[in-house]
Amino acid sequence: MFNLPKKPSIAAYALEAVRKLLKNGEWQDRLPAERALALRIGVSRPSLHEALLVLKKEGAILQRNKATWIIQADVPSQPTGVRKVIFLSPFDLEEFEPFSLHQYTLLHGHLTARGYDLEAMCLPSVKSTKPEPSLKKISQELRPSAWVLYQCGQATLAWFAESGLPVVVMGSAPAKLKIRSVDVDYRAAANHAISTLLRLGHQPGKIAYIMPLDKLIGHDEAVAGIRSASGTSTTQIISIGESIPEIRARLKQLLQSKHRPTALIIHRPLQAVSIMGYLAQSGVQVPRDMSVVLLDDNPILTHLIPTPSRYHKNTASFTSHLQRAIDHATEVAGHENWVMRII
Repeated sequence: MFNLPKKPSIAAYALEAVRKLLKNGEWQDRLPAERALALRIGVSRPSLHEALLVLKKEGAILQRNKATWIIQADVPSQPTGVRKVIFLSPFDLEEFEPFSLHQYTLLHGHLTARGYDLEAMCLPSVKSTKPEPSLKKISQELRPSAWVLYQCGQATLAWFAESGLPVVVMGSAPAKLKIRSVDVDYRAAANHAISTLLRLGHQPGKIAYIMPLDKLIGHDEAVAGIRSASGTSTTQIISIGESIPEIRARLKQLLQSKHRPTALIIHRPLQAVSIMGYLAQSGVQVPRDMSVVLLDDNPILTHLIPTPSRYHKNTASFTSHLQRAIDHATEVAGHENWVMRII
């Protein structure tokens, strides 16, 4: 019989995150409100409060009253020998979708247990077509053990693929790039969804795939899966923005068209919430009048009535594979094509 490794503590993650921000001079006199700080680093308020009590015991901060934390002294340094991993994204942590933020928190716990220090970095230029100057600068200054790229543009992915730096993409990467990536197999999921709907009697021209305007490579993979399964170009591919007025306008147009769908395949869960709400307002009953299938998952979907069919993504499994890819990136020289698909 063997002992399982100790589960990483979210409070420990919160402690190191606040330590890092304090040492970087993020605040001068006092910490922000606990609710805002907890949101920023992606933890619950109880976990954050537990971390703040440790800093109070160390003498780094002082609790003036129930809601105010005063910065008292220099923050103790983190243990030596910690390897750094940079989580690079065009967004701040508070802008992440809840599901992605949960994945980030799990990844931090996995890497902390293995001696890594995960640091989130927001760099808007990684979405641009010319990110090279900023990427060269930060790669020379930081020199981490590995990079994790999240929702970065193709120019950034291409730069890292050519750089030879240890890097993993959290998401899909173009097949032509020799870069490690870990993502859900959206091509397989979309292919299975279309095949199932066709078997149930839906016609390809009466099925619509709805994806966001800011499409990622995973969305292109889903389109490829749809085309492969339907064997026709008549399946409707529709891009819709996130705003409620735009969703209402596009759905109204879709429902009034001669190609009114009998089934929707939706990629983004939060978009699905708005879409199903509009369908209900319009008197369209799911699944009697229209089938709805989601290619991704989110806990909020379990609160919808009816609960839509969806492909479940196991966050623990996903994070474990991502951690293994990071280990592989730091241990293996070069940048061979190393792709892992999870469904």
